[in-house]
Amino acid sequence: LVWKNSWGAPFSGFPSRHSLHENSFCRHVKDVRGLVARCAENDCMLIRERSMRERGPFVNECHAGVLEAVFPVFLSDGTFAGTVLVGPFRKSSGGGQGLDSLATLDRRVFWSLKGVVPLLTERLSKMLERERIQELGKIIKNLKIQKAVEFIRKNFKSPLAAGDAAAAAGLSESRFIHLFKKETGLGFSAHLRRVRMEAAKE
Repeated sequence: LVWKNSWGAPFSGFPSRHSLHENSFCRHVKDVRGLVARCAENDCMLIRERSMRERGPFVNECHAGVLEAVFPVFLSDGTFAGTVLVGPFRKSSGGGQGLDSLATLDRRVFWSLKGVVPLLTERLSKMLERERIQELGKIIKNLKIQKAVEFIRKNFKSPLAAGDAAAAAGLSESRFIHLFKKETGLGFSAHLRRVRMEAAKE
């Protein structure tokens, strides 16, 4: 299993064996001059674009002619967070050019993966959602909006309106709504919904 973030880059915090294709076939391909750039294009652009179109598991054939099962990871608001890649696999039986060391990906194997890997992608999504909410407080520069985010985190179980958070931040409601969206990238209601959904998953 390999995990790539939303831009196809290795996910920090994971061992390299779970963030880079380190099998002998892929290492050999990357040793050929110019092909590592094709690998990067596959991981950083092509899989990302197709994941956002398909929004579900699919089989990808990379530039080296091998297959990988791709499982896109989305956050609760639909934001694309990355992919879990399983493989590589050869297309059919037969070897040559290092392919004999790879398993074959057939319909049965793919359907088995579709039964198991989504359990992992769901956990990844929850983990990323938690990190996103925690990081939000560290990213916000406006101290009044930081105070509002903290107020929401502590009081999300109660009925809350934008006016409540604005009062906690010492701002008028209209100024709060403007600044909150500017600082967090989300409206008050969307942020509150995300915090509540994340808490419900735990």
